[in-house]
Amino acid sequence: MVNLCTSCSSTNRSVARCCKKCGTRLSAGKSEGLDDLIGMDDVKKVMKELASAMAAIKTDGLSYSNRLHTVLMGNTGTGKTKLVNILASLYHKYGVTKYDTPIIYDAVDYADFSKNFQDNYKKAKGSILCIENVQKLIPAGHSQSVEPHDRIYHEMSKQENRFDPIIILSGQPQGLREFLNSNDGVKNKFPHVFNIPDFDSLQLTQLTTFELLKHGFILTEDAKTKLTEMFKKSLKQNQLRDDELGAKNAGLALKMAESIKDNNYSLRVIDTGSGARVISAADVKCGISAPEEITFLDPELIYRQLSHVYCQEDNIGRIVGAIEGWHAKVIKASPLCMFLVGTSGVGKTYTLELLAQGLEPMGYEYCYFPMTEYGQEHAVSNLIGSPKGYVGSDEEPKLFEALKRSGKLVVVFDEIEKAHEKILKAMMQLMDKGVLSWSKGEGDFRECIICFTSNAQMQKVVALKTKFGETKRSIEGPEFQNAVRDVLVQANVAPEVCGRIDRFLVYNTLTPDAVIRITYQEIEKLGKSYGIEVRYTSPEYLADMARRTAGSIYGARPIKQAVEAELSKTLIDMKRHNPQVKEVAIQKIDNELSAVPIAELPSLPPYDLMIREALNKHAE
Repeated sequence: MVNLCTSCSSTNRSVARCCKKCGTRLSAGKSEGLDDLIGMDDVKKVMKELASAMAAIKTDGLSYSNRLHTVLMGNTGTGKTKLVNILASLYHKYGVTKYDTPIIYDAVDYADFSKNFQDNYKKAKGSILCIENVQKLIPAGHSQSVEPHDRIYHEMSKQENRFDPIIILSGQPQGLREFLNSNDGVKNKFPHVFNIPDFDSLQLTQLTTFELLKHGFILTEDAKTKLTEMFKKSLKQNQLRDDELGAKNAGLALKMAESIKDNNYSLRVIDTGSGARVISAADVKCGISAPEEITFLDPELIYRQLSHVYCQEDNIGRIVGAIEGWHAKVIKASPLCMFLVGTSGVGKTYTLELLAQGLEPMGYEYCYFPMTEYGQEHAVSNLIGSPKGYVGSDEEPKLFEALKRSGKLVVVFDEIEKAHEKILKAMMQLMDKGVLSWSKGEGDFRECIICFTSNAQMQKVVALKTKFGETKRSIEGPEFQNAVRDVLVQANVAPEVCGRIDRFLVYNTLTPDAVIRITYQEIEKLGKSYGIEVRYTSPEYLADMARRTAGSIYGARPIKQAVEAELSKTLIDMKRHNPQVKEVAIQKIDNELSAVPIAELPSLPPYDLMIREALNKHAE
């Protein structure tokens, strides 16, 4: 058996007196008290103050039930009835009442209230009389409920004996408030009025944890975190329907616990020292019937973010379309997996880096793993962990460390063909089920975007795409996708990975137009690194770079190297001789590249004209 801490929800041995994690005194072996209630902080505080004064009060021999009459306003499932039972036990403990069991009855019908109240009032002598659903005492079409008010007021005004019943009115906030406000006499008889709030997502998780513990199930910390997120979504959806919000609360937690219990009853017992079944995040699959809110991606936002990836407009469109469809799913059974192939330096990794930046407002984080670093067996544990008992099994792997920081990742496995076979086997589990295990737990990647890149057989893959384009065959259909898959498998890219990918994106080689734009972009970056803004570059220089690198198997990488080698000294000299300069133009003067301050030039051609002139010179 185990004992659950009400403060931090950690499990302890049944004989423990204090929680091993937070030090809170545990309540095992005793009946439930105020501290066992989840939430209701204001109620607990007031009732504890009353309890501390009861020892002095009870010696006066007079009736003091009128000092304890209480109103509990709260939606269904917020724990009002449980609180009444705890108060009955507390009052009995301090000698305020003769009995520790309250008399609780439902207001039911306005017409029969007088008789029901009188009968139950007699039964409640020496205890608590709780009337539930008091809002029902407001008759339809009437602003006042004369008879219930008169009956309650009459009996409460006669109270003189020590063990006269303590009256507690309980019900929905709006109706109960209307009932009290319609008669000041009755309202003034209740010195304690409490508003019981709805449970928040953390409290619902605590309730679910307690309920599962009764049936021998323990939730891992990851499972609790996931459960809390599920409750957040459900509560957000319910807030759109205020009239129904109260129908949930504890009922929602019980329903979730029942669903988890039913779905995982056959789980094998994991050694926890308690003999309980352990529920991981992956086992928390369903239970809330309320639909989760669908969130839609703004495609224009992503298009704008990826606008600096040149010559890949077709691939950008497919990426945005795939993410838009996947992101809108209420239930994601697996992560979104994409495979980007093509020659080196054409923007595959750069696309994914920009994509992660565009998704950052939605909570996504960029995670990059070059597989050149994970080709040897000894490096595998750094990424995905080691089996239990092996060296490094206690150290958190980098992939799980990233998932811990953010449950939403854009993960890039660059040059996947160079990864060790153990990583490839792990990818099978990741793509199939969206979960990945290590020695200390399990990670849920179903909210992640998993991306692979490869340069294997690059020229053959690009030629295949060109051939399909020339024959006007679709590259979206299974014929092209299967053809790419076959080429990659022949190049020793793991078939277990290729076979699980639905979407291969073949990146185009760079055209002269793309090279010209990338060259100017790299010049801008270089200038900013020296504190200078480059506003214009000689079309002759841009055209020359296009002749040198367009169509190269190395893509844009030689462009950055050439720009740094050919323009760094020019920019440094300008900064040295004119430290105040902020904006310059790169011009070709006497076949030499020079940086000229913008202030010395009469005017500058716009960006589009500069690009067009460079293309014309390239075509000459």
